[in-house]
Amino acid sequence: MLPADWPELELLPVNAALGYHRNYQKEDPADGYKYASLSTLLAAPLSRGSVSISSANPADPPLIDPNYLSHPADIELAIVAIRRQREVWAQMQGVTIGDETLPGAHVQSDEDILAFVKQSLAPAPHAAGTCRMGRKENRESVVDGMGRVYGTKGLSKGRGCEYFPGAAAGAYNGYGLCGCGEDCGGNFEGEMRFGGLGG
Repeated sequence: MLPADWPELELLPVNAALGYHRNYQKEDPADGYKYASLSTLLAAPLSRGSVSISSANPADPPLIDPNYLSHPADIELAIVAIRRQREVWAQMQGVTIGDETLPGAHVQSDEDILAFVKQSLAPAPHAAGTCRMGRKENRESVVDGMGRVYGTKGLSKGRGCEYFPGAAAGAYNGYGLCGCGEDCGGNFEGEMRFGGLGG
């Protein structure tokens, strides 16, 4: 489990109307006003999805199920996120004009807020924890301590946050790529200099 002081939400201000994250051009009110949005990222979601193969043909697309909001804690945080956004906007009186556009002031109950979240949810593609680094005996491990994919020869899987055993909180893509990448990158460079990636 995560430490008690682990960040749970990351607020992301955007100088645009995001709407339902489906088509930003069509969802922009285009009424002559400038809009702002406050998106919120679940910093360490507990819901887990899956990616699997759809056939033996590598050209066939994979089966992807993000399984968003499948963990009760993520549902609770998503509702809290909308309420927190409203607290921030309440501090902006005098700077903003007009009423809340989405989800709208009439959306107040947990059920209604959750319905809005499910309609407007969009991924923030900073993948982490997808190729766990660990010992070969751990069936959840995909790569060894140097980033080599188990069960293959000469195949490495990136050099970033995908090695983390789970999602780190916040904007982790920077420190993941720097820290893990620098370490594994140095190892690969040494191996390649001395005969390539073996087993």
